[in-house]
Amino acid sequence: MTLEQLKHILENNQPITQKYFIFECSTESSQFVFHQYLNLYCANNNLNINFIDELTANNNVNLFTTTNTSVDVLYTDKLTSSVIPNRITWVRCKTIDKNLLPDISEYVISIPVLENWHLKDYAYSLLPKLSQKDIDQLVKTHDNIYMLDADINKIKVFDNYDVVYKDIKDQIYIDLSEYKIFDLVNCFVRYDKTTLHNLLLQLDNIDIDIFGLLTLLIRSFKHVIDIQLSKVSSPESVGVSSKQYWAIKKYSCNVYTRNQLIQIYSVLTNCDFYIKSGYISASMLLNYLIITIMTIKERTN
Repeated sequence: MTLEQLKHILENNQPITQKYFIFECSTESSQFVFHQYLNLYCANNNLNINFIDELTANNNVNLFTTTNTSVDVLYTDKLTSSVIPNRITWVRCKTIDKNLLPDISEYVISIPVLENWHLKDYAYSLLPKLSQKDIDQLVKTHDNIYMLDADINKIKVFDNYDVVYKDIKDQIYIDLSEYKIFDLVNCFVRYDKTTLHNLLLQLDNIDIDIFGLLTLLIRSFKHVIDIQLSKVSSPESVGVSSKQYWAIKKYSCNVYTRNQLIQIYSVLTNCDFYIKSGYISASMLLNYLIITIMTIKERTN
């Protein structure tokens, strides 16, 4: 099945008999397209998402899903397994082992890199009342598809968005505090120095609630500790949904060692005392966290 065929089927809510799909997504924008199709597929078929760690013939079914109500989803950088699952399964990978292609090529769909005109076409399809000039400006001001999509959703709140757009467009580009906070949290938890650097370059244009960031950091690192350092854990014991549990386990665990996690959590929980005692100012807290957490990681590796 081609990408165009899948797009037509999903947009027209037609039945899909094929159960296994492998999506080759080499860039952030192509991964965005994957998630759009996955969400539409789940909505059309009333399915939940069940994240899995590896492919097996029948894929492990966790206690919170059934074969009739979920689609198994595997995220991997490189697909190295030729197993053909019997359950409904979608794989998102950046590359595929070339030796596997003779056996799995019929299941592979390559999602191309989104060009500038794709982004403009996407924006116009959701905001048809805006002029081409406004669409061009909207796309030009965003450096990734996720930020563009977030702001399109904000603009769409207004029924007469074409009229009020001129009044809100200057705010639209900077009112991304919540989005940026979650990005910052992920940078710390996943030790993503490249994204952290890019976000810091944009801090002058956004209003970060430093205490909100601290609260999210404490909660996020506690989730990692509860999962990584426990011999037996579950979504209930950690206090998160099944989807969140498997995402944390797959992408956030084992980034730091046990001792590093304990040191970082101690630093985070002491920050409130540091501020109240005058040891550090609220305005300098972000810099303190960056230096301290990154140093713990690099010093103890």
